[in-house]
Parts: sequence; structure tokens; C-alpha cells
Amino acid sequence: MPATVFQIPAHAMMKMYGAAPLATVRNLIRTDSYEMIGTFPTELTGEAAAEDMFDLSNNPSRDEQRAAVWGPHRSLSVGDVVFDGAESWLCLPMGWTKV
Repeated sequence: MPATVFQIPAHAMMKMYGAAPLATVRNLIRTDSYEMIGTFPTELTGEAAAEDMFDLSNNPSRDEQRAAVWGPHRSLSVGDVVFDGAESWLCLPMGWTKV
């Protein structure tokens, strides 16, 4: 099942380190501020799919695969959302939470 990645606008990234990251995300979702960067192949679901997308975009040993499927987009980071077809997962400063 593929995973779709949505990246947070750069101006909002620092808000994710504040007291209410989920409120920030919900507001950004309501205002359609996220950018869908693409749908990427993964055999995983849930938090494991989100972690796979994080690894794909950040792991130097996967540079060749990243170049082939990720394209010119920045790496997955805090505030970004991964949708596995059933659930959405928010990247936090440490770990993930379902949104």
C-alpha cells in the first residue's frame, strides 16, 4: 500500500516545537496549508509506514532509492504528515502521533 506525504509550510515548522503542535496541525489542515509532495511505495502501514517514509527521505544509505522516487523535495521532518490510506501520522520532534 502506498503512503502519501504532506509537508508542512516552512513558516509553520517552528510552531511544532511549541506547546500545542496538534492544534497547529489541525489549523493547517483546515486551511489546506499542507503541500502533498507525492505518494510513495511501501509495504508497511500505520506508524511503520510513516517511519519508512522518514527513513527513505533521511537515510544516506537509501540515496539512490530516494533520488528515484522522492525527487527534489526536502526530507521528511517535524510537522509533516504521512497518510497510509487509512490513518494519518504526524512527525513530532521525537516519534509519531496519529492525527
